[in-house]
Amino acid sequence: MRTATSSIQIAIQEQFGWHFSQRDGVEFWVKGYGRARDLAALMQRLKTHSLNLSRDALEDYLCGLDGHFAIAARGPGWAFAAVDRVRSIPIAFAKGSKGWIIDDQAGRLKLRLGLDDVDPNAALFLAMSGYTIDNSCLFRGLRQLGPGEFVMFAPDRAPECKRYFI
Repeated sequence: MRTATSSIQIAIQEQFGWHFSQRDGVEFWVKGYGRARDLAALMQRLKTHSLNLSRDALEDYLCGLDGHFAIAARGPGWAFAAVDRVRSIPIAFAKGSKGWIIDDQAGRLKLRLGLDDVDPNAALFLAMSGYTIDNSCLFRGLRQLGPGEFVMFAPDRAPECKRYFI
């Protein structure tokens, strides 16, 4: 895990196909296949938006990507995470004592934050079907992105989720 310079941390590790790059004050994590795997091209496209990253600019950026991917990035005063149209590579996030944490391993994030309060609805879904439904998570406080969704973070604000593809 890289150290955080704001109240948003990215705890993804360079394993299981994840790649990390840092340039011009932007940390960039990507895992993907097809054209989404081209880390240099993705960073170059993001660089044009990073100084004034808006929800609409991020949506345009993500709609232009093909393939299976998950992305997490952090720059001065902002961070975001996104998954492809089918959520082939999951991303989870939760609030810790020092701010928001983004991770690709929900179990690792749950253990790190000591989340043990079970959501009874999610437990019922799991008991009846073997999985939770939609974006629900078994443990309260843990959230995950749905297919075609991204989340934007800014210090001292609640995360803002948006679906860019339906």
